[in-house]
Amino acid sequence: MPFNSKIFQLTIPTPFPVGSVNIYAVRGPKGYYLIDAGVITDEARKLISEWLPGPLSGILLTHGHPDHLGLAGELSKSNNCPIYMNSDEHRRSQNPSFRQRVMAVLMQKGGVPIALVSQVIESHQNSVQNFFSEFEVKKILPGQQFTTDLGLLEAIYTPGHSIGHCCFYISESRILFSGDHILTSISPNPLLDLTMDGSRRLAYVEYLNSVNKIASLSIERVYPGHGPAIDNLERVLSKFYTFHAKREKGVLAALSDQMKTPFEVAKKIYPGVKDLDIFLALSRVWGHLDLLEKQGKVLCLEKDNLVYYCQP
Repeated sequence: MPFNSKIFQLTIPTPFPVGSVNIYAVRGPKGYYLIDAGVITDEARKLISEWLPGPLSGILLTHGHPDHLGLAGELSKSNNCPIYMNSDEHRRSQNPSFRQRVMAVLMQKGGVPIALVSQVIESHQNSVQNFFSEFEVKKILPGQQFTTDLGLLEAIYTPGHSIGHCCFYISESRILFSGDHILTSISPNPLLDLTMDGSRRLAYVEYLNSVNKIASLSIERVYPGHGPAIDNLERVLSKFYTFHAKREKGVLAALSDQMKTPFEVAKKIYPGVKDLDIFLALSRVWGHLDLLEKQGKVLCLEKDNLVYYCQP
């Protein structure tokens, strides 16, 4: 069922811990724009083929994670339509082994023991190896617009959860397709990453800047990548800021006795964390440490290629 006569939603089960993913179709003058493309499973193929309301004129990808870009290549070929995606996201999605090397470098620098690093990389490889495919894209630019029956659909660059995440906004209808940038009941995790010049990306700082960008828009309804539609963005953001403040206090408390690596702080905040969740916990905690450092609430020290934090 569509939320209205011009937006269609499909919720697709995934094999990942995040659960189901939402994709959307918005009618344009020459067909539908598909926002995200599900996951590479036979179930998703069947669901999408039965659900598509009409031929596609383009596929717009919010970011390069396997539950969002999955069947983009196949759908592009069968509909003879282009795929639009941030170029950095595309490069990374086409090279999962590069992503795993980046994860290994950052985990080691953050204090994760070598044996655990190997376990995390193996877990990541096993979880995604069958869910990526090769495809070509047209580079999407911030502010780029697509004509739909609801008004001009504008690409908004929202780095944070990933380096090239994009949301899609229709100001005339006050609608936002948020991908993994704004979610109902899940706090998006800005993942550790390296920039093209090899420096560590301050993903959480970027994410907060992107949240503020979205908060400044006039939005009545948000269609997220996971979970139900959001009709009160202000309330959802208020809950997020409350959660953020609580987690910040926990990170500071973990540094009350002595300096620690980001991984040592993560173990305090998330005791018993294991497998791929180690990287997710490290990403979240290190992001808070970056923000606290910018605020002058913690100091960062580097020794023997390890990073440490302490209170001033």
